[in-house]
Amino acid sequence: MLAASRTALFAANLFRSRVGRAFLAICDQDIAAEASGVNLFRYKLTAFAVSSFFVGMSGALIAHYRTIVTWERFTLEVSILYLAMVIGGGLGSIVDSFLSASVITLLPALIATSGRALGRLRGRFLVHLIGGLHQDQPKTRLSSPPAGKIRPLQGAGAAL
Repeated sequence: MLAASRTALFAANLFRSRVGRAFLAICDQDIAAEASGVNLFRYKLTAFAVSSFFVGMSGALIAHYRTIVTWERFTLEVSILYLAMVIGGGLGSIVDSFLSASVITLLPALIATSGRALGRLRGRFLVHLIGGLHQDQPKTRLSSPPAGKIRPLQGAGAAL
């Protein structure tokens, strides 16, 4: 709990700093951020280092908690649960990330105690979580229409 609160405090302070504002500018529009004077290489490398730090800390906590780490423990189901935690948390919200991880971590225990009826809802919940909660995310270049798509002509030129 102490490690989680420290990492949340670190992330919150990071996003309030100059580096965090540069991260957000690059996330929104990297070309506009570069035109504003943000060094893309430097801040992308910093983002990689910060994310590597968080992944290393989480791996160390998992190894400490489980006392042994083998590849057999990381099944497809565990990967899907981690993906659902990340997507359910959303971009730029630390509180939502913790809530999403808590709900998805406690969901299997709730299903195990509730019986088989809730077991059928688990898959539907994860599908709705992955498919539905990311809709309120900011639009990125991945969500824009393809560049080669031709739009129909409108107005006087449409008759030609």
